[in-house]
Amino acid sequence: MNGVQAQNLLYPAGEIRPELFPERSQEDLVNDLQTWLDERAGEDGVDDAARVHWAYYRAYSAVASRIAATPASINVPGAIGVSVGSGAVAHFAQLAKQKFEAFEARVAANLAGGSGARKAVSRSTPVRFIW
Repeated sequence: MNGVQAQNLLYPAGEIRPELFPERSQEDLVNDLQTWLDERAGEDGVDDAARVHWAYYRAYSAVASRIAATPASINVPGAIGVSVGSGAVAHFAQLAKQKFEAFEARVAANLAGGSGARKAVSRSTPVRFIW
């Protein structure tokens, strides 16, 4: 179950672009991705492909949360104003949902396919984002 390396989830090999995490160093981002890959390792039905879906789900959720917590617009008199549309939050929330659904589908397929798994495991994982 250790065939996936966090570095491989970063663009161009993977989907995650470091610029989506502007306040994280690349080393910190790789550590975050590795943590997310490891969160579900060893659970029934969870293989490397499922772990990748889980890590992407956690990454896109973090991006959506960060954008949602950022003011929609910033205007400084005499300077350029910046605004972020609500579509950005919806976009990353949708990506997160797709990855979560892909994770669940992969686990279910593994369990149904007799991958040696005993039963499905459901668990909640508390999340604390530090920016």
